[in-house]
Amino acid sequence: MKKHRYLEKYVLVVGGFLMLTLLSWVLREALTLSHFTMIYLLYVLIVAIQSGTYAALIAALVSFLSINFLLTQPYYTFFVADSRDVLGLSIFAIVAVLTGQLAARVRLQAELARDRAREQSILYKLTAMMN
Repeated sequence: MKKHRYLEKYVLVVGGFLMLTLLSWVLREALTLSHFTMIYLLYVLIVAIQSGTYAALIAALVSFLSINFLLTQPYYTFFVADSRDVLGLSIFAIVAVLTGQLAARVRLQAELARDRAREQSILYKLTAMMN
């Protein structure tokens, strides 16, 4: 059962990424690189909160590659013609990884807090039954 949930989580991550990439590809003439990096950064943040550290790292890497390959000129290559785009993509990669790690860490801390609250509730009930 746990393996099924794990797989389901990653299928949702990949599905969301594919939908976002298709939408970005359609809008690539109307939006700039900064728009795309913000959209994909939001995607990485959502993935980190929902799925954790490894999924966020994968989302950041795949987002970086898809922006480079599909949304920067020349299209369909990993070559970047404009040096400003290189800087923008590099900053995106760094911020995406850091944001993903921070969001995943917050998610883990929230899970630990829920576990501690549940343990405290059990101890409180046990103490109340003994008195």
